[in-house]
Amino acid sequence: MKSYRFRIVLVCAVMLVCALRAPVLAESEWEQHTAVQVMLGASRYDDLAFEFASREDPDVVAISEFTWVPLLGIGGQLPFRKGDIDMGLEGGVLFGWRSERISAYATNTSISVHIRSSLFLTDLFMGPYASARLGRHSRIYAGIGPLLLFGQYDRKSDGNSDTAPYHEHADETSSAFGVGVYARTGIEFRLPDDSWMGIGLRVFTSDLDFDTVPGTTTLRGIQGMITYTVGL
Repeated sequence: MKSYRFRIVLVCAVMLVCALRAPVLAESEWEQHTAVQVMLGASRYDDLAFEFASREDPDVVAISEFTWVPLLGIGGQLPFRKGDIDMGLEGGVLFGWRSERISAYATNTSISVHIRSSLFLTDLFMGPYASARLGRHSRIYAGIGPLLLFGQYDRKSDGNSDTAPYHEHADETSSAFGVGVYARTGIEFRLPDDSWMGIGLRVFTSDLDFDTVPGTTTLRGIQGMITYTVGL
């Protein structure tokens, strides 16, 4: 637990120092030189699942699996050094959300469970990046750094039996907070109005400690996205 808290404090301190130093390092011209990027895509997570078992028959289990989650985000890239390869600081926020309905039925009894669940994820990231022009009309970039991940899982569950006097209902909300690291890369092409559009790929890993899930979940994923950038 002490190690986990130390990592949270360390990541928060690094991101705070970067945020405070960015305008100074950019010599008060950061607003003019910061490129703004909009991201739209999807996340694929490994082993992100939540279970709900009937109290009447524990063998009747409904599982919500969030393998694919849509994402929307916005970020910025602030160069501290410009040249053939731009180097600087990037940061942003990504939002992910998904809802689904799942049912499970007993094989030997009439018991069934039904759940309606929603998952919301917010990803704050910041770290160094590098960007290189490939001629006048394209560029590649890459970044790496720490992230803060916030999650909320909402579940409404019902259990029923067609032959026995059994019914259960529950509304639950579980929140989570974690720290981790990310790495991303992408390629973009210049449009006629001097904006840029392309595709990006991002991988990350983070610990998530949901209130209603025993232990700490290690969340890993890969994200693909379409990007649109202005201000380069």
